Amino acid sequence: MTSLEIHGMDLSSVVILNASPEPSLRELRSKVLNEAGYHTDSAATPEEVIRLASQLNCSVVVVCHCFSARDRLKISTLLKQAFPNIGLMLLKSSESSDPRAFLCSLKGILLRRLQKLAS
Repeated sequence: MTSLEIHGMDLSSVVILNASPEPSLRELRSKVLNEAGYHTDSAATPEEVIRLASQLNCSVVVVCHCFSARDRLKISTLLKQAFPNIGLMLLKSSESSDPRAFLCSLKGILLRRLQKLAS
């Protein structure tokens, strides 16, 4: 089993939308995701998140802690309304410092999403 498999399912074609208003954090998180084998795209604003989510057929949207509480709520509300099966990862500042923990949490979200789609 490779690092991009969960219960025998290949996740190398999974698209992750990486959302952060901070360019340096967007770049760093994209690098971590790409090195782990995921396909990524990035968004800097809530509007861009919604637009790209509709274009990309992404599996998970990772929302950075740097967005204001209002923007985080806007993003999560709009995504859940438009894409009820999308995975959503709302990061806390502590989760940004440990790439391993971040990737482990992401795999958990992907697994729950796959289980939900299978049922």
